[in-house]
Amino acid sequence: RCVRAHRLPHMGGGASRARARYRSKASAQETTVHASGSMSSHSSSPGSFGKRLKNFLGKGEELKEFKPHVEFLRMIASPNTHLDVYLSLIVSEVIRTLDADRCSVYFVDEIREEVFCVASTLCEPFRLPWDKGVVGQSARDGKLLNLHDVHSHWAFDNRIEKSTGYTVHTMLALPIKHMVDDRRSIGVIQVLNKKNGTFTHHDENELGKIAMIISDSFYRQRWRAFETGAMNDREALSVIAECSAQDNPRHSSVIRVTERPTDTDAATERFVWRNHAPAWSGLEDAESAECEPERAAEDTPVVCFSTVPIPAKPFSSDAMVHVRKLRTLEFDALACSPDELVHMVLLVMEDTGVLPRCRVDPEQLRNWAWSVRRLYKDVNPYHNWFHAVNTYHGCYHQVIVSSLANKFRCLDVYGLLISALCHDIDHPGYTNGFLVQEQSELAIRYNDTSVLENHHAHVACELLRKDECAIGSGLRKTEQQALRRILIKSILDTDMINHRDICHQAMTLASSSSDAGKDGDGDANAQDRQFWLSLCLHASDLSAQCLPWSTAAEWESRISQEFLQQAEAEIARGLTPAPFMQFSFDDVRQRSKLQLNFIDFVLLPMWDPYSQLVPQLRPLVDNLLANRAMYDHRASHGYDRRFTPTVATDV
Repeated sequence: RCVRAHRLPHMGGGASRARARYRSKASAQETTVHASGSMSSHSSSPGSFGKRLKNFLGKGEELKEFKPHVEFLRMIASPNTHLDVYLSLIVSEVIRTLDADRCSVYFVDEIREEVFCVASTLCEPFRLPWDKGVVGQSARDGKLLNLHDVHSHWAFDNRIEKSTGYTVHTMLALPIKHMVDDRRSIGVIQVLNKKNGTFTHHDENELGKIAMIISDSFYRQRWRAFETGAMNDREALSVIAECSAQDNPRHSSVIRVTERPTDTDAATERFVWRNHAPAWSGLEDAESAECEPERAAEDTPVVCFSTVPIPAKPFSSDAMVHVRKLRTLEFDALACSPDELVHMVLLVMEDTGVLPRCRVDPEQLRNWAWSVRRLYKDVNPYHNWFHAVNTYHGCYHQVIVSSLANKFRCLDVYGLLISALCHDIDHPGYTNGFLVQEQSELAIRYNDTSVLENHHAHVACELLRKDECAIGSGLRKTEQQALRRILIKSILDTDMINHRDICHQAMTLASSSSDAGKDGDGDANAQDRQFWLSLCLHASDLSAQCLPWSTAAEWESRISQEFLQQAEAEIARGLTPAPFMQFSFDDVRQRSKLQLNFIDFVLLPMWDPYSQLVPQLRPLVDNLLANRAMYDHRASHGYDRRFTPTVATDV
């Protein structure tokens, strides 16, 4: 069976080289076992451990021969096991089972094209390019290597042997496969020097069983290992700390839903997306009508619920170009005017088909959309109306292109879209940490707990109480209560202190079930539905770098400006800004390095398992990886990589 490379977006020569490295390389000195073919046979049910183990063992082995310690199984499976303890357990179990002298565990970083050794009985943690050494070959080719004479193998690198003085004679190297995509190697177990002779076929099978047992949990621990590898990078550490709730009194479980409406009505029926003609297909080109003039700043209160009717024909011919992209990732909110975006919000809501089922009054919906637009502060470079619509569109896109919609009722989709548009409403342009340090009015009001998110949820719910904006008034009492719960919980879960928990829950789902993104899940209970709503909104909130490069680069510029504004305000108050806010806007290299940290330690740990759960979202990850390559080039060269278009000429 031929070894296939994990699908990567086009990233120039680096990606081509990565694909080329996945080709098999024959060697007369090695005994090879194709791990993906024999371990799981590309099983569509990674959660069926017994079936996978039987496939690996074949007819010549018995399950009862493998007897791991019960404590080993318990600790390996627990999501609370510390990385150091986790790796120590694996090393000890491998040495005990195979009667070996040494063992090392490597994590595969396919983005940086490295193997990262965190646990070793031989030396301190280190990184190596994955085109070097036996471990690198095992990771790239996806094969188990049983070397009876290590020094005669062409890929053996003796630098570590020289630095430690430890001589290696025999070696087993087995890739640990991704639990859903067995073309991907996420780690390698390296075993050195069998105490009595050489490693046998039986040893290969025993090591394969251990690799299969740990594969699910190894995927989760892999991200922790990458964070460990950033311990000497203060900027990366500050990014990681911003997303961690560990030892934080504000930390709480991500998903808690205590009640579920028991009555049935149109709003609580299962949401069904049909790829009908878009809601904007009948629009005629028209010049944008005049919108409400701006009020003087002194006349505008902090939270103003003023409303203005929406013109019937709001779009110019230029704006229609963007309207036609609403169902695609090519839609760019930054390319539209703020008032055009109000009308697009209405079109998206109409296009989902939830309005008649939730009995929404069109006039109230128009008033609500305009009021939300006014409550975002235009002075914020990033957390403004454009970001709100970008997040709103992200949720809409995820629902209509994937089987995610099958998990929701109409009321869920309606609540998701309302939450998305309001998730940063009345944002002051500063972080929670800044507001808490300042002892601001908001921080005092919400007891330093998810200050901004509580404020956003409060303003969103307060707006729905206004008669002219009461877009939930057509719902029954129990439905209104359910809608309020969806809004509050979904918005609160956008607090970055919940990010790590959401990622771990997604990783756990990805490692235990391959059916998460399939049809037929419409009867999920309230807690399950809320998890998917929160994940969808949180991912959309962090989706700017999953858009095409020109759009993603503009969003990076805007968040950099907002960070610098906060850093300036903190310095003026005698405070020290976070390391990821300490840079010059003109320093493109440093900005790109910070963005690489954000992608590696925040975005990929969420988007990778999410796209495993919902495969239709893979194009967003492809964009993210392509953009990462662009930032990598910026960080190295200080400018963007240029592409020369092919121009046809007459001969």
